[in-house]
Amino acid sequence: MRKTFIISFLILVISSTSFSQEMQKTTIFDYSEDKHEFSIDISPVLLGNFPSSLLYRNNYVSKKGKNAAFRLGANFSGTFTSQKNEENPQSTVDLNSHQVNFLIGKEWQKNIQNRILAYYGMDLNLGYGRSSTGGNFINLPETSFSTTNTTYSISAIGFVGMKYHLSRHFSISAESGLNAGFNNSKSSNKTENPNFSENIRRSSLFVDMLPLRAIRFAFHF
Repeated sequence: MRKTFIISFLILVISSTSFSQEMQKTTIFDYSEDKHEFSIDISPVLLGNFPSSLLYRNNYVSKKGKNAAFRLGANFSGTFTSQKNEENPQSTVDLNSHQVNFLIGKEWQKNIQNRILAYYGMDLNLGYGRSSTGGNFINLPETSFSTTNTTYSISAIGFVGMKYHLSRHFSISAESGLNAGFNNSKSSNKTENPNFSENIRRSSLFVDMLPLRAIRFAFHF
């Protein structure tokens, strides 16, 4: 009886250990079923800024049998303000600006643990921005002015990141990157009384380190 108890106990321990190891090997997420992922970058919100960037991932298995994802993202920001001179309320300055960015890219993924996934890849980023300042000063004589800046950019962003699954359908990730690209801008300055007009064009290459590119909270479905 005692030997039977000991043998049964050992079998139970071995079975429990094997089951525990098997559970550790099994990931909590399954991208073959939950192929779609929609996420928002919460790092601007943490810093008190809004809005944030959005990212869509379509997860799939490549022809070589590796986990990968197609990425599509967008970001829009705008500011519209009007300021008045306290000493002369009839003197006003209007500030308007907006910026739009679209990205398309691909990433490769590697399972690290049943909840953790590492990834790396490349994004192509297209950007457009426009800002304008205009107003008038009521004095002797009255003066009006306007300044417009338009910017176009194209860049390639290499990135690496880690993702942690809170559950099957929710995850949080952080990524860093290196951004290299081309920037083209045009500035236009005009004033009336005295009359003055100036147009300036600038082109430049840039390389930016992105130690913390994004902190994303995602929903998988």
